[in-house]
Amino acid sequence: GYTVNLDVDYTDTDGIARTSRTLNVGVTPVEEQSFSLENVTTNLRVGADGTVSGTVVNDGPKRVDDPVLRFSSSNPNINVESSEYALPDLEPGDSADFSYEVGVSDAANANVQQLNLSVAYRNSRGNTRISDSLTTNAEIAPHRDRFVVEVVNNTIEAGSERALRVRVTNNGDEPLTNIEAKAFVSDPLSSGNDEGIISELPPGESEEFTIALSAGANALPKRYPVSFDFQYEMPDGDTEVSQTYTTPIEVIESEGGGLPVGLIVGAVIVIGVLGVFGWRRFNTDE
Repeated sequence: GYTVNLDVDYTDTDGIARTSRTLNVGVTPVEEQSFSLENVTTNLRVGADGTVSGTVVNDGPKRVDDPVLRFSSSNPNINVESSEYALPDLEPGDSADFSYEVGVSDAANANVQQLNLSVAYRNSRGNTRISDSLTTNAEIAPHRDRFVVEVVNNTIEAGSERALRVRVTNNGDEPLTNIEAKAFVSDPLSSGNDEGIISELPPGESEEFTIALSAGANALPKRYPVSFDFQYEMPDGDTEVSQTYTTPIEVIESEGGGLPVGLIVGAVIVIGVLGVFGWRRFNTDE
């Protein structure tokens, strides 16, 4: 404890200013109210939504009423849906769990970030107080594509049409529903049916859909791009649109072994010209 010396200035009944003798008062300071964090877990990734969860403990020495946990980060690329999390009244030694929905933008870097939390509460006198900052580190994982897209049968003969099988894998951590796929091709490829639907896709699972693909008769034997966009529904009901995924399609020569159409047409013209020339010469000789 501490001793505090007090002097009292006053005016007596005769109107004379006086000072009392020194009063010695013993003061025992109360420990500062403190809190701590336990079992903090994070699953944050660049360009994705995640969670920060854990347990806050009232380390005492007093009971706190109406405590609210406050979340903050100095990084503008880390966004929390609601920065305040209401907790129950906490006696010394009591604890309460918390969980924040946190989004990390595409502009963020994959590294370790410090997150700051604090507890706002009312003390026994009803006054609002804010605790010291409670810091915790969160690892932000690198960006990961939402889907893995691959074409199962990625060859097509020039001048033919076929059903193209496309396999889609959910590369994220959350189940997706109502996935609508749209394919984009350009000459010499074309599609009369360029859409596919997958009703649901759990994390790590794959499903297939088909589109119609045609290759022009004059298509050169080489690789051509086919691109896909996906619109899908997240578990919270939000609808999102994916980035564009591009995969190669190999155009091969027709297995019929025939000559290219251009060469055939040219040969027909030459034969026709020679035929006319021969016919005229035959008539002239007569």
